[in-house]
Amino acid sequence: MNDVRVRLADGQELGPVSLDLLLQWVREGRIPAGSHVIASDGQVTLAAYHPALAAGFSAPPMVQSASAQPAEEFLGALIPYHNGSALTGYYLGVFSVIPVLGLLLGPAALVLGIRGFKIYKREPHRQGAAHAVIAIVAGSFTSLGNWGLVVLMLVEIIRSANR
Repeated sequence: MNDVRVRLADGQELGPVSLDLLLQWVREGRIPAGSHVIASDGQVTLAAYHPALAAGFSAPPMVQSASAQPAEEFLGALIPYHNGSALTGYYLGVFSVIPVLGLLLGPAALVLGIRGFKIYKREPHRQGAAHAVIAIVAGSFTSLGNWGLVVLMLVEIIRSANR
């Protein structure tokens, strides 16, 4: 069996663990080169000189930096697929600029934009604030424009009927 224990510089002992797991810890930078590896038979070796671990110390640590963002998080900021209301409201707002379609799509974009922004405020990790704002603005303008034209047309129809 290849299980070993590790004694760190502060005296803390880890293990028994397999050499594969220990090598992974070395690559992650969790085990310093000055640690002692204690084999199951009691033989003690400096980790930097242990035959199974020496190569792990020469490679740079595989620790992810704190500033690195996973691709999913970046894509989630670009396309807020975790905030369906904001995303749907955004698309409805964009398509609401089409005359006549704006009669229905504008108010729907406005409602979904407000809902998506509330979701963002409650759970910021779901993203979508910009999409929600665009949905609110586009939905407001196209609703006012389209429904304003409908009202003006009705007024003109009533006016011409009374002449």
